[in-house]
Amino acid sequence: LQGSRTSHGLSGDTVVASETFEGGTAGWSNQRRHHNNYYSYFLGHWGAGESTQKTFTIDRSLVTVVEFDWYRLDSWDGETFRVWFNGQQVLQSPGFTGWAHIKDTKRGTSLGISWEMVPDVGSWGSRWGRRMWNEQSFKVTLTVPANWASSSSLKVKVGSTLDQGRGDEAWGLDNWILRKKDPNSPCP
Repeated sequence: LQGSRTSHGLSGDTVVASETFEGGTAGWSNQRRHHNNYYSYFLGHWGAGESTQKTFTIDRSLVTVVEFDWYRLDSWDGETFRVWFNGQQVLQSPGFTGWAHIKDTKRGTSLGISWEMVPDVGSWGSRWGRRMWNEQSFKVTLTVPANWASSSSLKVKVGSTLDQGRGDEAWGLDNWILRKKDPNSPCP
């Protein structure tokens, strides 16, 4: 991984925000940043009751796409990952465990927002700290339809249903990209 993923958007799309967290976490409400040899620097790691959020300026008349890498770390036992846009929950993942290797893409739609979580091939393994648990990375993409937001602000909050501290089970974010879609693009 090493902090190097690029957007799969078409050449006409415009990147509005892009963060790898190698140089800091400006603007995020919880600015914890962590580093290890596999993940490099990333935003997190968080456990029970912890979240972070940031507000972005968007062109509400265009489709907006939010993409990032999500890291499931350590001993999850059925908890879920969550995303909110402007205070409304738009993604609740299926329950994850620290021993299940997810190989298929997870998809859903909530409040008009479509989302998918694509497992990163090769990310399954003991990458964090405790050798008896395996971590896994996912590329998360959320698509916000034109005119979904009531203003030009998109407040993005990320969290989980973890019930243990970050020393036992945790998550993190990396390679954050927010882009607006070219209205002439033939692809969604």
